Order: sequence, then structure tokens, then C-alpha cells
Amino acid sequence: MYRLRIVTVIAVAVVLLLNGCAGLHNQQPSQPRTLYSTTDSTALVYTDPQAAAPVDDLFFWRWAAIILHPFGQVLDYALNRPFYKLASHSPGFHGYTAEDEQLDRTRPVLKSVER
Repeated sequence: MYRLRIVTVIAVAVVLLLNGCAGLHNQQPSQPRTLYSTTDSTALVYTDPQAAAPVDDLFFWRWAAIILHPFGQVLDYALNRPFYKLASHSPGFHGYTAEDEQLDRTRPVLKSVER
């Protein structure tokens, strides 16, 4: 039973590692490549990145992320944010820095529903 579990974990890891962005379908951009650098501040004037994106994007992990996003939000509000609040009360003990405070202040807050 233990060997079967190890073989299963290894097989799943290999499948996940080999299932990257490189699919079998043709990923040629619909717009010709340009000689302008993407780091150029005027690159958007000459190219349209949205037009170069493939239309038939069937990447499995993107759809899994779309489905699992609400659960991640629930975990953020239920676990992560209370830990930030706890750490903010004793920053020296928990290593809570000014950057953590700034990050915590920029997070969106759930608004209460008033009736």
C-alpha cells in the first residue's frame, strides 16, 4: 500500500511538471511579431498584446484557478488576515514590518450589508 502511494505521488508530480504551457495546439500569434521591445514604454503604440494572445486557450490550470479563486478568497479572509491583525499588535515579536502594514492597508475590505 505504501509503495502504491509513493508511485501515485510520483506519477502525479510527473504529470503536473510535464503539463506546462507547451500544448500540442498551434500557438502562433495572430499578429506578426514586431521589432520593438516589450520593455519599451511606447511598445503598446506599435503592438497590441491582446491581439497576439491565442483565442483557444484551454490550459487546465487557468480554469482550475478560476474555479478555486473563491475558496482562496475565503481562506484569505478566514486565516491570513486574522494572522496579520494578530501580528500587528506586537510587531517586534512577530517581525511585522512597515511593508507588512502597507500591504495590509492596501487590501480590499469586505463591506457590510446594511438593511
